[in-house]
Amino acid sequence: MNLSRLYTHELYELGIPGNFAVGRVITATLSLICSWYEQISNFHEEPIYEMEGAIPGKDEPIILKSKVRIVGDGKHDAKQEYLKLLKKHRLLQKKMPGTVSQVVSETKQTTPPILMTKGDLYKEMKQVYGWPQKKAEDTMQINYEQGYQTYPRTDSGLIDEEEYDYMAKLFDQYLHAVGWDNKFKRYDMPDKWKKKYLIDSSSDSSAHLAIIPTEKIMPTPNEERDLIEKYAKLRKKAEEQKRLAKSSEGKKQAEELIRKYTYTPLTEAQRQMYEVVVKRSLSLFQPPYEYVSNKLVVDINGIDFSVQNTSKITDGWKAILPQSKKKRKKSGLTLGFDYRKAFKVGQQLTVTMHTAVGKTVPPKPLTVTQIFYKGGLMEKAYKYVENKEYAKILRSVKGLGTSATRDTALTSLQQKKYITVGKNDVITVTGNGWLINWLLKGMPVSSPVLTAKWEEEYQRIADGKDNPNLLIEATAKMINDQFNDFDKHWQPDKIKAFYKKVQGQFLKAVSFGKCPQCNKGDVVFIADKKNKGKWNRYSCTNKDCNFVIWSKFYNKKFTDNDIKKLIAGEKTHLLKGVKSKKGKKFDCWVKLKYDDKKQALVPQMIFPTRKMYAKDFNGRYHRTN
Repeated sequence: MNLSRLYTHELYELGIPGNFAVGRVITATLSLICSWYEQISNFHEEPIYEMEGAIPGKDEPIILKSKVRIVGDGKHDAKQEYLKLLKKHRLLQKKMPGTVSQVVSETKQTTPPILMTKGDLYKEMKQVYGWPQKKAEDTMQINYEQGYQTYPRTDSGLIDEEEYDYMAKLFDQYLHAVGWDNKFKRYDMPDKWKKKYLIDSSSDSSAHLAIIPTEKIMPTPNEERDLIEKYAKLRKKAEEQKRLAKSSEGKKQAEELIRKYTYTPLTEAQRQMYEVVVKRSLSLFQPPYEYVSNKLVVDINGIDFSVQNTSKITDGWKAILPQSKKKRKKSGLTLGFDYRKAFKVGQQLTVTMHTAVGKTVPPKPLTVTQIFYKGGLMEKAYKYVENKEYAKILRSVKGLGTSATRDTALTSLQQKKYITVGKNDVITVTGNGWLINWLLKGMPVSSPVLTAKWEEEYQRIADGKDNPNLLIEATAKMINDQFNDFDKHWQPDKIKAFYKKVQGQFLKAVSFGKCPQCNKGDVVFIADKKNKGKWNRYSCTNKDCNFVIWSKFYNKKFTDNDIKKLIAGEKTHLLKGVKSKKGKKFDCWVKLKYDDKKQALVPQMIFPTRKMYAKDFNGRYHRTN
């Protein structure tokens, strides 16, 4: 709180307004995000040289991979380094003799993954339906409030014995709810495997368990139609009861019945999420996935050249899982080549040598789910800590925050205007975000190490080895030290120049173009978080300009390309099926026109010219005006 006020006030005095909040989790998370984007901006493409071998296969050549590989580092000639490596291992000939050193074919099986936390469900909805995080979050909350899914703010993928038992009991009803009647039979998992999914009965952390369907079964569309009809009759009866009621008590009872029989129809989004949750949960009641793992190793001058593949035996639990868009396109049995049928240990082969040349690629821009889902940037913050002891502590506590609080930290970063989240949930760091990260660089609060130190101290306090006051005093000292050092490092001119640079880069990244009205600011997308996107808009960054294009035009939404065309003075693509307030449908283009009354550019509809035809004396049609 002290540092937040300090930086907010001092930056405001320099003409840089904003809420420059400083916090152990959000500041460290921002630092990780900025580091990621610094890797992208500092990226230099480097060559990759790798030695491969090829031998004849059943239908096509089998490619053998090796560890004879060089990745350029910008300091040395990668190609020359690679050639030195080839000379060292005597791998310079086009054809090389090799000896089969290993042929393995093993039958293996795997059990389902543990069930979903909140972050896992966000990721699953993104993969299966392409949902943004916000849609998943809102739908998850609605399904919980209506009683179809368990508590959404969970940090655990485990369930308790009672939940396992009721899901087993309701197995067939869940299948019916998602339209899969009799498609699968329930498989009873052996106790030795079941332990993987159940929380320890002696644990006191069972409050927030995995997201699974509740005992309240979601009705199918047909069942819901009957339910709506039934509730409509009961509601009508209750309304009549209220009209005839002579006492306040009678009216109150009738009003309670009206509320009880007011049915809110399920949305398609609710059904889609419920289907995903049901299928993931029922994977616990399916047999293991079985496959054959094949491996072939060929020795060439003491270097292993190897290849692996897998061959599916049975789908098992994988058959019931919701499939992503990519997986839906794939069908049929995946067949692998059984190397035992073609090769034997000690067999001599002639291997065709080949240098595979590639190049390094930069990290992709971060998305929301990459920040806080299981295995995301916040959970794996320990990877960015050099001190092994602190990295170990961070790993044991699963990084920064918890699965239940990480998206709150991300929301806070948005509210403080440190980052923006665009289409496809891609994150962009704002000028304010880059500035506060730059100002706090090197400070304890901007590093995940602070969390590790506190967690270490929490444990010492819990074990009775330390006094809590020591942690309070250490924290106060850290803040006082920062205040004492503040004046030494505060350079107003340098700060303003840095802010101007990063804010300019941010606006360039998110701008759709120069404002056509004032020609000073940039047109950027502004998300309406308070009303779930109802008033999303494209506005000018110049505070003195009132230019705005609302994202929604009647029942249609402008595309990014439409906005660029409007700003350039052109018309949008033809909007088909635009629905007026009176319900009338029409097609139109939209173009900006200056409105004298509003003193602003406003959308103007342009309607297609109706083509009229007339028949001549010979029976031929001619276009007329």
